[in-house]
Amino acid sequence: MTTRAWACLLVVLLLTGLLVPLAANAADAAKARRVAPTIDVVGVRDDGKRANGVHFKHLSDLFIYVTWNLPGGPNTQRVELFAPDGALYQRFSTEFTSPTTSTTTETWVPVGGTWITQHSLFGAWRVEVYLGDGTTPVTTSGFVLAE
Repeated sequence: MTTRAWACLLVVLLLTGLLVPLAANAADAAKARRVAPTIDVVGVRDDGKRANGVHFKHLSDLFIYVTWNLPGGPNTQRVELFAPDGALYQRFSTEFTSPTTSTTTETWVPVGGTWITQHSLFGAWRVEVYLGDGTTPVTTSGFVLAE
């Protein structure tokens, strides 16, 4: 899409009021830029070996690591995991305190023998991370689960 096309789309969204919720969440967005967490996804294969990356096959478990540059606390992280069809698969909340400037949280997602494998929920998954009661994700990431 060209720059002009993007500009036209932005104008249309502004005029139709679809960007109003984004403006209402400006404080969340500003905090997100300050915090700037990163997401790492690690899969544990059926043979027990760990695999980093964004494309996974034959997993028994999946771990989502979120590294925060947010000293102090306490804080609450919310991880929302979306299935390939776009539906919310699961929501996880984790309380954490950062004694230093950086801390990493771990979210465990069982894969083998769960709804994921029983119903062949293979394809592109999305992870959204929120801080506190925020309504705008502070970071997002994706990964692919294959048969």
